[in-house]
Amino acid sequence: IETEPEIVQHMWANAEFMRAGLKRLGFHTGNSNTPIIPVIIGDDFRTVMAWHALIEEGVYTNPVLPPGVPPGSSLLRTSYMASHTEAH
Repeated sequence: IETEPEIVQHMWANAEFMRAGLKRLGFHTGNSNTPIIPVIIGDDFRTVMAWHALIEEGVYTNPVLPPGVPPGSSLLRTSYMASHTEAH
């Protein structure tokens, strides 16, 4: 990280690209300002169905349901790395 700061910059650029894109599409991403971006769905069943649909398409996310979050705030936890591309 110290010898290649551009890797960290690329990771942050990827996270901001995704955060902006998710918001533009109408997704609620909360107040996250890290490369771990929640997609807050709210309903447990809809969250699990969205997670399953993404897994079927090869997109890995983590569903987070109560008691991991308060009732009514289920979400998909997405993470972004420097190795991701805009195509990913």
